Amino acid sequence: MTIGQFKLNTNVSIVTGQNSVGLGVVIREHNGYVVAASSSSFPGCLSLLNAELIGVHEGLSFAKSLGCELSVLKYDSLVVINGLKC
Repeated sequence: MTIGQFKLNTNVSIVTGQNSVGLGVVIREHNGYVVAASSSSFPGCLSLLNAELIGVHEGLSFAKSLGCELSVLKYDSLVVINGLKC
């Protein structure tokens, strides 16, 4: 990455037995330093795929609200990544 580029990392966690989903978002600049971070939770009994899709959506919305033009989206779900490529 070069100066002025940003990377988005998102991660979700399904809390079994509590019907809730945890979400973490980190935006880093070209040297890897954290520019912004957010965490939240919301109620619901979701599949992992749906929770991950919501996580990507929330992460992208967070980046947009800060005016960060992303050059990299880092995610650990191949299903989500392939779906975004379509």
